[in-house]
Amino acid sequence: MRVEFTARRDEQYWRQLMRDRLRSDSRWTVYLFWLLVVAVGLCFATGSRGAVVAGVAVLLVLVLLVQSMLFPVRRALRRLPSYASDPRRIVCDADGLTVESDIFCGRYGWGAFTRARQKPYAYLLFVGSQQYVDLPRAGLTGDQDEQLRELLTERGLLTYGPSTS
Repeated sequence: MRVEFTARRDEQYWRQLMRDRLRSDSRWTVYLFWLLVVAVGLCFATGSRGAVVAGVAVLLVLVLLVQSMLFPVRRALRRLPSYASDPRRIVCDADGLTVESDIFCGRYGWGAFTRARQKPYAYLLFVGSQQYVDLPRAGLTGDQDEQLRELLTERGLLTYGPSTS
């Protein structure tokens, strides 16, 4: 089986990809956020002058944490090089995956991938726990999407079933 298509990663695609990455990378940040909220509440509830000062200090840390959680996607989009949205030719065959663009050509054997995740907008082929190769689904026809899903399932990378978000 061979699936060949051309895909372009536009700004909306990059936003989805980065937001998903941020959500998976920042679970500890959510716990820290709520811990700080509780700490601020306890500081102000005691009412003593020292506790209020400590509460204000923790509140400032909380504001910085929220700022770091809300704006990293916007900053990352500004830092993307101009070629990041160039079209890429992607070929998936029995031997592996080839990704080509005007400035890059890479070939991955199927053994390089540990697992795959199907998102509504892409297939993510993991080369370890955090690093992955993304395959945008927008460039696929319905038949190609089904063939690619079957290919990934046959390789043991993807559990056949509904998309995960």
